[in-house]
Amino acid sequence: MPPGARARSGPVSDAMPAFDDAALPDLAYKVPWRVPGARPGSHRGRQNGSGGELRGYVPFWSSPDTRRIDFARSAKEPDGTLMVRQIEQRSAIDVYVIADLSASMDPTEDGARRAEIAKLVKVLSQSARRSGDAFGFIGFGETVMRDDLLKASRVRGAEQAVLERLQTEPLTARNINGLKDVAAYLGTRRRLVLLVSDFHAPRSVLEPSLAALGRHDIVPIVLRDRRERELPSGFGFIHVRDVETGQPRSLLLRPALRRRWSQAAAENMRMLGQLLSTYGRPPFFAWDRINYERLSEHLLAG
Repeated sequence: MPPGARARSGPVSDAMPAFDDAALPDLAYKVPWRVPGARPGSHRGRQNGSGGELRGYVPFWSSPDTRRIDFARSAKEPDGTLMVRQIEQRSAIDVYVIADLSASMDPTEDGARRAEIAKLVKVLSQSARRSGDAFGFIGFGETVMRDDLLKASRVRGAEQAVLERLQTEPLTARNINGLKDVAAYLGTRRRLVLLVSDFHAPRSVLEPSLAALGRHDIVPIVLRDRRERELPSGFGFIHVRDVETGQPRSLLLRPALRRRWSQAAAENMRMLGQLLSTYGRPPFFAWDRINYERLSEHLLAG
């Protein structure tokens, strides 16, 4: 694939689909770290509490809770020490979608990727509520887009304003330099972050921005057009657009071009995967649409 090029097609309808909550897929996820917070939830916590797994036993004098006295375990103590169970607290987390809202995320100007981001916002916010977690959203382009900022909330429907803006606001930002400032809006407590972008930005932009997010659990979602990976079948000319300059080009479809395109795409994915994995979990590649069953498997794998 020529560097910085992607195949494109003509525009289609810009309609944003309405979401039927009952028909939306569920998105399962877990975190591989112990949650420090005390708010009850569904994730393994650092604190002792109730509803979780047995962490171990301690003498009664160090944790004087009569409800957790274990007489069977105490009977095994040579000196007759009264032992109590320590139960792991199940705690809640904050879950964020951080989305690239630059012009490169709407390459055909048909709103398809905006719709896909909106669906992810709806699916994850709904799944987070079911798990007792809070959901937030941050959009970025040349700067962090404060109008698209949703602080983590457990309020049902809090994401509606974000969905409406994704439906109506065109994507015009020329770069994603604002990604470097996103960390300041997340705070210091560790969050689970689904970072959605095509990741076509230069490494000099991506690397320091990802490093700034290092305290959080970052899951990169690489959302790209399938034609970036493989050229359409048939013979003739194909129109492409340079990702960085926006300039159109025409290429003649030939077997040699198909091979170079596929090889370059595979190498780009390999190098991008290495970069993203350095600063977070391995990336999840989504071509045209997000497969939520596969994404759940990816998130549960930790």
